[in-house]
Amino acid sequence: MTDSSPASAVHKTAQLARLSIGPAEEARLGAQFERILGAFQSLSKLDVADVPETTGGPRPAEAAFGRLRDDAPRPSLERAAALANAPQQDGEFYLVPKTVGGPT
Repeated sequence: MTDSSPASAVHKTAQLARLSIGPAEEARLGAQFERILGAFQSLSKLDVADVPETTGGPRPAEAAFGRLRDDAPRPSLERAAALANAPQQDGEFYLVPKTVGGPT
């Protein structure tokens, strides 16, 4: 059986995010997770059978977002302009640190 405690959820979340947290921070965040999860558990106990749906479902785009512009093709941004503020680039692409698969 797996541990489903808030501290365990904090530990697993930290691992997934590749964060290193100490026991004190794990305990503090565990208490916060417990309060958040408790709020969701109390919501799941509510009887909403007679509550009308208020979101989702089809509706006209203008009713949801106001006036929209026509979807018409436009010229793309020039490559030099797109790369102008890039912290790192090679003249053709943005250069970003590797984030998956460990160090290069």
